[in-house]
Amino acid sequence: MRRLKPYHITWATHNSRRSPRMLHYSGEPKYYVWLTNEEEIIIAESIAESVEKDKLNVKAFNICGDHVHILMVCQKEDIPKIIHNLKGRSSRALSVWYENGIQLDNGINPIALPGNPIIQERQSTSTWAQKYNV
Repeated sequence: MRRLKPYHITWATHNSRRSPRMLHYSGEPKYYVWLTNEEEIIIAESIAESVEKDKLNVKAFNICGDHVHILMVCQKEDIPKIIHNLKGRSSRALSVWYENGIQLDNGINPIALPGNPIIQERQSTSTWAQKYNV
């Protein structure tokens, strides 16, 4: 019989965490993902929808700019698939938001600003790092 247990799982945004080995061989990244307040809201909504859709036993989650915490009860062998789905859906939700033209709190749509390198770079960069921690 497989047992349900509580797990605290975290994952980071792309390039926000670098090991000493990676810094030695690759140097400092020229760009890393730090989520804006608006992006955090889109991700939170996406995670909440996934929790409801997949009937996940999530007790709490928190988006923190460059990483996510999630407290859930599940079987350990189910974690890779669950995290894969949460990261994939939330990343896709951000892509859709960008494609539809984003509006910041100050009313500016940064995609409409000619040659905005940060937004152009952000749209072509992965949202999440590949790894996660349990």
